[in-house]
Amino acid sequence: MSMIEIKKIGITKLDQYVFIVAVNNRIVPLASAIDHTDSVSEQETMTAEKCLLYVALTRAQKGAYISGYGIMSEFLQQG
Repeated sequence: MSMIEIKKIGITKLDQYVFIVAVNNRIVPLASAIDHTDSVSEQETMTAEKCLLYVALTRAQKGAYISGYGIMSEFLQQG
């Protein structure tokens, strides 16, 4: 399962708002979606997962809401 599949389930667009749910550690990015074959593959798959989250957030016209539980995603912790 990749973030694309999670996106289909966890992102809802109501008019001009986007709601992204379960943005938790090991779910976004999904641990099993990251290719750990080598450092280049790992970086490319991490970038792809970040791009999916970015695209989802940029669909919002008025506001975007992110929810989660437990430990938040490392993507939200980055400055």
